[in-house]
Amino acid sequence: MRKLQIGICTVLLFTAMLYGAEGQSPETTEKTTKDQSAPKPLYSAALLHTVLHSGGTTRTVSADFNRLLRDHLGKEKISMENADAIDRAMEQHSRTQGKMEPSAYAELGKMLHSNYLIVPNIRDFDVKNIVVQLAPGGGAMLRRIGFFSGSLNILRAADGKQVHTIPFAEKIDFSTLPEETKEWNILRFYDYLLKVSSEKLARQTGIWLRAAEK
Repeated sequence: MRKLQIGICTVLLFTAMLYGAEGQSPETTEKTTKDQSAPKPLYSAALLHTVLHSGGTTRTVSADFNRLLRDHLGKEKISMENADAIDRAMEQHSRTQGKMEPSAYAELGKMLHSNYLIVPNIRDFDVKNIVVQLAPGGGAMLRRIGFFSGSLNILRAADGKQVHTIPFAEKIDFSTLPEETKEWNILRFYDYLLKVSSEKLARQTGIWLRAAEK
């Protein structure tokens, strides 16, 4: 009799498990799969002001570069510190960014409650008109070439030490673009350079942070 009771309980338990698996709705299954596969937010990061190393680079370029970087880093699932909070922290800081010691960066990181500090550096940013010789005796062609170079330094906020650097160097011949650029003014060329570079840098930063998180 006892063996019979054990057998009945086993059958009932198996039936309940089978019903639970089959009774799960497609919506629930799909949601569970999405929840498991959805990328989780990475460590929080604070994007500090861009450090300018080129006399021809303006503060407007710096602000635009920061804005684009912030947008693309957010798409990489990096939790970004609020820009206003960063501005307030920088105003309270007496030292000049780019010439700060690790301890000063660590103080900033503590104020901003971030895991990483990201410091963009611009060294060269220009669009030049270059005359290209088509062929010997065949005339010449005027081309607009964009140059944009610098680096993205990633600092560990806990101690302010640099843990990684992502250099970048863009050289774009605008005559090779599928878009019609003859009517572009200089600002359109600048915008294109910033857009291409910021998107690439954000992707590389996301890759590095995902590897560092493991």
